[in-house]
Amino acid sequence: MFNFKYEVELNDKGRPFINPVEGTEKEMNFVEHKFMALELTRAYVTNVIQSHVANPEKYPISQEDLERLQFVENEITRICNVFAFNIKEQFELLGLADRLINKNFDAAVSTIDERDALNYNGFFYDDRLFTRKEGLKVKILKTGQIFELQGGIDNEHWKEI
Repeated sequence: MFNFKYEVELNDKGRPFINPVEGTEKEMNFVEHKFMALELTRAYVTNVIQSHVANPEKYPISQEDLERLQFVENEITRICNVFAFNIKEQFELLGLADRLINKNFDAAVSTIDERDALNYNGFFYDDRLFTRKEGLKVKILKTGQIFELQGGIDNEHWKEI
């Protein structure tokens, strides 16, 4: 799992900025951290625009600033898409390598209850991200059983193999 620590400091003009704490230099090079920062920025800019559009009296923005924010949102989204494509490619390559090396299962959990609780939006196992999709194989460590999602991605689709 990734860990990113930072402090909020003031620059010489009194503007707050985020400063990663010592020891996070390695993590700063992870493409996932860069993607997270960009995605958060995109989400906040989108929220400001949507808040203004939904209630311009409560969240006033000049037309000029609104156009600038929309431009920034489009550019950040374009950059995020590049990062997302690269990350997805890495995950797919890692998944393929894992299957070549370890043909038995993709991820392991302690119990069937943990298997059933695997997040639909993705979960980490051994520093890799997996999503529920047909063909996903999960080993139950307590029993040694291996289950595969077949015919769907809900809990009723787990079949022991």
